[in-house]
Amino acid sequence: MGCAVTVSPVDASTKFSFDLGCVMTTTPAPEHVYSAKTVEQWVLYQPSGEVLTIRSDGMYSLEPGGTTSADARWTPLPRPA
Repeated sequence: MGCAVTVSPVDASTKFSFDLGCVMTTTPAPEHVYSAKTVEQWVLYQPSGEVLTIRSDGMYSLEPGGTTSADARWTPLPRPA
């Protein structure tokens, strides 16, 4: 069973495409919903023990499990050339 994940660098919307044909799309909540607070849009735990986190501001982190959000190294999502 597999899954492909595509993240838009523009708005951090994400498309999860599963091998059985199912597709799930997420989009960030409007900024005013969280009082301008940056929030984690989703978290994906990988078999390697690393955790991929996407924030609503277009930043991501790939850290070992157990790393706090405050300690994570946040990087902008790559933009297409």
